[in-house]
Amino acid sequence: MEEVKEESGSNEKENGRKEKEGEEEEEEEEEEEEEEEEEEEEEEEEEEEEEEEEEEEEKEEEEEEEGQSVRKQMGWEGRHA
Repeated sequence: MEEVKEESGSNEKENGRKEKEGEEEEEEEEEEEEEEEEEEEEEEEEEEEEEEEEEEEEKEEEEEEEGQSVRKQMGWEGRHA
């Protein structure tokens, strides 16, 4: 009878240990998933920033080209006035 109690006690300890390990593994997996999500968000933000910078550069180039065109027109008109 005592052997059965000892076995069940050691089984309970083993089960408790396994359960704790399982919880720790779950926590680690959750942490890893959170880290991956954060990294993905950071990458998306960086991509958005890069796109915004490219759009801004394109705008500046267009404005510069328009400015040159206007100056040429003004210069052309000034010569023929």
